[in-house]
Amino acid sequence: MMKKQPYLYRLSAGIATMFLSLAISQAQEFRNNAKAFEKPFELSADSLIKLGNVPSFEQIKASIANPILDKLKLQNVNKKTLSPPEIYKKALESTVVVGSAYLCPRCSKTHIMNATGYIIAEEGIVVTNHHVVEGYLSLEKENKPMGLFVRLSNGKTYPVKEVIADSKQNDLAILRLDSKDKFPALPLSKGAQVGDDAYVLGHPRGMYYFFTKGIVNSKFQEMGGDAQDRFYYDVMAISADYAAGASGGPVLDQYGNIIGTVSSTRTLQYSDPNKSVQMVLKTTIPVESLSRLLNKS
Repeated sequence: MMKKQPYLYRLSAGIATMFLSLAISQAQEFRNNAKAFEKPFELSADSLIKLGNVPSFEQIKASIANPILDKLKLQNVNKKTLSPPEIYKKALESTVVVGSAYLCPRCSKTHIMNATGYIIAEEGIVVTNHHVVEGYLSLEKENKPMGLFVRLSNGKTYPVKEVIADSKQNDLAILRLDSKDKFPALPLSKGAQVGDDAYVLGHPRGMYYFFTKGIVNSKFQEMGGDAQDRFYYDVMAISADYAAGASGGPVLDQYGNIIGTVSSTRTLQYSDPNKSVQMVLKTTIPVESLSRLLNKS
């Protein structure tokens, strides 16, 4: 037995070294978000604007007023359960930063107001919120809109060519990128059940590609519109965290399929003089609403 110990020791040490090397190889870097995303996005958008190949504000505005949605080739639903890191890696490739570029009256620098979106078709079809596109259009009031852009996690930036579908009622907008490249796309599920896992990837408050996990809390209808035009729309509440900047981001199930789109939050308060916060309701647009919008073509 004593003669075998050196061999066993060497074997154990070798296995330990192998796992240590694997752990080191899988370690993720700590990004400087401003340097990794914000500044490069501004510079690349500015370069595209100067080249003159960016669809104008008027073109984007005209497309949202009269969107044309053709039949899209969507991805097949994934049926294999993925680990959270695998879901993150899969979503990372297809989740984008949606940026509204503009010039302010005080300087000549290109500014970008960022939100989130995700790709659903390889020809460059991106889903985001209606209110994200509406935010770009509203820039005209005080600033000079210069273009609507999308940046992938690999650093590539593309102009948005047009809005091909839009629903103010469901807070959804579908964009087509101005490119002939093929893009990694996320599949759409048939819908989630209350209690299912829910994962969110987005860019809350400049924290780019922030990944959270929760569950589906509820599926219900809310009333929208004004006094002259009331309507009900479908809502899916989840417990995965997100904040401003994550608007339009993907909500995924345990297979990496889309089950919803991040939309808004609402603080529920106790009605006493101090109005203490009791919970934050995180409302998303369920994939069923997106599927209905896509099937209008």
